[in-house]
Amino acid sequence: MNGPPEVADYTGTVTGFSSEPTAGYEDRKAKPGSLCGSVESLLGRLEGGVKLTPEHQVFLTPRLKLRPPTMDDAEALFSGYGQDHEVTRYLVWRPHRDLDESRRFLGTCLEGWASGRELTWAITLSDSGNLIGMVACRRQGHKADLGYVLARPHWGNGYMTEAVSAVADWLLSLPGLYRVWAVCDTANTASARVMEKVGMTREGILKRWNVHPNASSEPRDCYVYARIR
Repeated sequence: MNGPPEVADYTGTVTGFSSEPTAGYEDRKAKPGSLCGSVESLLGRLEGGVKLTPEHQVFLTPRLKLRPPTMDDAEALFSGYGQDHEVTRYLVWRPHRDLDESRRFLGTCLEGWASGRELTWAITLSDSGNLIGMVACRRQGHKADLGYVLARPHWGNGYMTEAVSAVADWLLSLPGLYRVWAVCDTANTASARVMEKVGMTREGILKRWNVHPNASSEPRDCYVYARIR
């Protein structure tokens, strides 16, 4: 499907909502190649003092399973969207040039989980387990920002609305967290629609906010959206 990509960006690693609540969370059992075993043994924390516990690792929605990424995801990430110039048009990073670059990115995702500073989930299809994108969040005190990316063959199916809704709902259920926000390039109408569908309100335009190197070498204007409680 052509058109603007379903991506939102922050200056983090990912940077890829139904308004119905998520179907629930699922505990993960540790298995070879998974992140679960190591995370359960850590006192990982999001900034702001929220303890990272197993029930935060996997989200189940009607059609998706969101889970921590592993190094085994490198090939699916690279071939699915990492090297796609159209997907990365409004992101702060350039398309991956090779599989090693995707592996390095996944390494930063694992570091984010270990430290609790940034949590990244692989978006997978429930029926096949195929990886189709990523969504991530970072907490800063009473607020958290989001970033997300979705492979082009899956644009327009409501998957990103479903995935980000799960993460946003969870974030706004945390004690002391009152604001979830994200930005997107003003030319990225698809991402703006995603944020509106998840219940976010457009608060304005941030002038010269982010450099999206695949669109321009100069900082570009971005919409800022937020959902509060």
